[in-house]
Amino acid sequence: MEAEVEHIARRIVGRFRAHPESERLVVGVAGIPGSGKSTVAYPLTGRVNELLRGESEAHDVAVCVPVDGWHYSLEELRAMPDSAHMLARRGAHFTFDAESFRRFVISLSSADSSIAFPTFSHAAKDPVEGGHITPGNRVIILEGLYSFLDIPIWRDAASRLHERIWIDTQWTVARERLLRRHISEGVSKDWAEASQRVDQSDRLNAEFLQANLMTPTVVVTAGPTGGVVTEVSTDKISESTPASFVRPPTALLAS
Repeated sequence: MEAEVEHIARRIVGRFRAHPESERLVVGVAGIPGSGKSTVAYPLTGRVNELLRGESEAHDVAVCVPVDGWHYSLEELRAMPDSAHMLARRGAHFTFDAESFRRFVISLSSADSSIAFPTFSHAAKDPVEGGHITPGNRVIILEGLYSFLDIPIWRDAASRLHERIWIDTQWTVARERLLRRHISEGVSKDWAEASQRVDQSDRLNAEFLQANLMTPTVVVTAGPTGGVVTEVSTDKISESTPASFVRPPTALLAS
């Protein structure tokens, strides 16, 4: 994905240079579970910083913020009326604090503010405090399943993004990654349990996301040896734009 990251990084830097200095440029990177969002978002953040330091910036301008930090904690889920269902479906959009995420994205608009944000500890399997955005961080890259989800509350955040990057990955590829991840991270104790979680939760999340996605501005079609970047639009797309891309996302049930 190195060439694809380079292409998108230069696009973001171009937008940043034309962006009002009083405002932050906010970018979302989304994709189905196991699509490779973080393997694009973090190198992208690093490359944007390299390009800007090579021009005139003396410090890191871009910072990557994981949307996983807005998971409800295990304690909060256990206290909910339908706790067994909420725990079983952890990772679905309704197991996230959407209102808190919406307020966070709104707070990003002013470039002179310092903002704390939560991250996610895979060891603790819970959100933790510790993320921080400084006034010098004027490019914010939001990485996560629901960074531009087009349903109430989430839509308010998604409509404020200046770029929406969709990582389009075949379900068969994503499923294999998820199986290995659930076992290696201790989410599932064996292959059978991991398969059940992938097929009864992750796949449902993927299907819901694809059906309720705000139109991306960039689609990266991931392949076995790289990817193809499709620029859907050079302008911010409004929240009223229907989710019809140049080419629709990979159909899950066709894989």
